[in-house]
Amino acid sequence: MNDRHIIRRNLCALLRVSRAPLVFTALGVAFALVCVTATVTLLAYAQKNISGASANRSVEIDSVQSGEGVTLDDRTLSEIADLPDVEAVRPWLQEGFLLVDQDYPAGVLWATPRTGYGQPPVTDHLGEEPMAPDDLGDNEVILPDQASGVDLSALLGDTVEVEYTIATGPETGEPGYTEFRVVGLYDSGFGASDGPGSAYVSLSTVRELVAARQMVAPEDFGARVAYPKAVVEVSEEEAVLDVQRVLAEQGFAVSSMQSLTSEVPGSVRLVQALTWVLIAAVTVYCAGTGASFGADVVRNRRKEIGLLKAVGFSRRRVSRLLRAELVSFGALTGVAGAVLGALLSGVVFAVARLAVFPELAPPPAAPLLAASTALIALPAVSLYMGSLRQLRVATSLPADDALRDLRAT
Repeated sequence: MNDRHIIRRNLCALLRVSRAPLVFTALGVAFALVCVTATVTLLAYAQKNISGASANRSVEIDSVQSGEGVTLDDRTLSEIADLPDVEAVRPWLQEGFLLVDQDYPAGVLWATPRTGYGQPPVTDHLGEEPMAPDDLGDNEVILPDQASGVDLSALLGDTVEVEYTIATGPETGEPGYTEFRVVGLYDSGFGASDGPGSAYVSLSTVRELVAARQMVAPEDFGARVAYPKAVVEVSEEEAVLDVQRVLAEQGFAVSSMQSLTSEVPGSVRLVQALTWVLIAAVTVYCAGTGASFGADVVRNRRKEIGLLKAVGFSRRRVSRLLRAELVSFGALTGVAGAVLGALLSGVVFAVARLAVFPELAPPPAAPLLAASTALIALPAVSLYMGSLRQLRVATSLPADDALRDLRAT
């Protein structure tokens, strides 16, 4: 009888009598793999949509809330742009307008420059998605899909006439008219910081509308009229706090997207912690199972060990057979758990993408492959390490002692 046949026979017997340890260990591996998949997916999502994005490298400065003596005009913005680590400065302002078409009584919409700071993603668009601030051309607009309970999604691709205010005196004005081409729509339920009814246009378009109400030429706007806010884009995420500190010392009220998204990394860390807890629990359980298996060998398989030694098997060979049996049992458990975990991960990913994150991308394959390999090997290694002492005791039994037990029965 060769070693493979012995291992296979004993492994089949072990699987029949040890189903509970196999099931519970496989479930632990499966849930650990689900947590690993969730962690990798969330980290990839955060890296793509939060960490490294321009919004996470942006600082909002507000002159209105910071007191007197701080003015956000073109000169001030130019000085801020010259600060170390500052990549760009984008002024922010708003001006109201109305849709002339009475079929869409959406109320006042607010022309807002596209800065990328805390602004909603485009859900429907023409051509390439106009996400970057400089992607919008003059008289192009991204509308909310709904405003004042009116569905505006049918306007995508249309050119709409809008009405705005042209000042004729300190307290008087007259309507002015222009046309916007609707190139995109965003989800009005996003809850953007720009307020309800925001309509995103180019900076030059907003300046023209505001200049008409302020009775100044558009090219003179930044010199004669200050901006209420501006968004400062920093070159690197690590420099955001330093830039915030400098701007605060200059008297500006400052805030950053990093503080607004601080809970996302916390959520990822929570999933990571749960993953490590599960992996530790599986490791301890498998090590305990290995110790229990070794003790079982000492108690119940003395005769088998004695017979093997009596027919010429060396202690090393007996030990190798028992360890191979144990490692095979652990490997089968790991494979079963990994297969179950992959199926559960697929279900969780599909549900999350359908119900929570439609833009969620599949997790990177390389870290998942490494995690799956490690989790498959974990039960085998833990079982082996947990049973070392007991196996050493079992294989050191003299053959005469085991055979005397055999004759006594």
